Amino acid sequence: MVTDANVVDMSGYPGKRANHGYARGANRSNGIFQRQVTEVGTVSENSQTVGMERKSLMEIIACPTCKGTLQLKISEQDKREVITEKLYCPKCSQCYSIEEGIPNLLPPDVGACSVMPDTALNEKEVKKYYMDIERYDWVTDTKYPEKLFHIWREREIAKRVNGYGSGATILDVGCGTGLITRHINGNRIVALDINRWAVKRAKLHTSNKVQFIVGDAENLSLASDTFDIVVCTDVLEHLLNADRALREILRVMKTGATLIW
Repeated sequence: MVTDANVVDMSGYPGKRANHGYARGANRSNGIFQRQVTEVGTVSENSQTVGMERKSLMEIIACPTCKGTLQLKISEQDKREVITEKLYCPKCSQCYSIEEGIPNLLPPDVGACSVMPDTALNEKEVKKYYMDIERYDWVTDTKYPEKLFHIWREREIAKRVNGYGSGATILDVGCGTGLITRHINGNRIVALDINRWAVKRAKLHTSNKVQFIVGDAENLSLASDTFDIVVCTDVLEHLLNADRALREILRVMKTGATLIW
């Protein structure tokens, strides 16, 4: 059992918003579970230019279901460039699309499980809301006085993250439209959200250094033992299976890594 984790709890900052009705409190264990490193395949350098930022993403992404190696497949190309590409898991025989350079690594059965306690909502309904219905840009749509709170929140969280230095490998789980992501500095920055619309908005608000994935916090499509810092703010309380998400987050953290939530 690995126990040398750093956990920074930002959940008590002033003015924290109430849950949206889809929330359930997380079991805030601050232990780190034993982790198994997943080897993720690379792509031959002599292939044509592809849309996905494969230089480093292929080193760290994994099948969201089995956590195994993903292969990059070219399904259509002309003489000069790749037109269509996808990711393939040979173990699960599952393909994942890549659109506008952003891999969609949502599990095939996302939202097909449990019912939320004390409500009539099931997981499919909750995840459908966050995947397909929510359309709120936390960068551009907030109004005063709420905007003042978010300005404070951005600064405080970014200050903590960036205090670890620019050489860190950082993951922002539930990045939304990039409210926090756009202020993060690191050697490698990966941002993940279940809402493709939000991810596309976040890409507009951030630098080209950030690599985006459409994915599920409860089934992270990332290799184990990868990140020095994981940011996961205003996320766990909106999940039906917050414990599972936390285990997944801890799995992808390096020994001694820091979790900010």
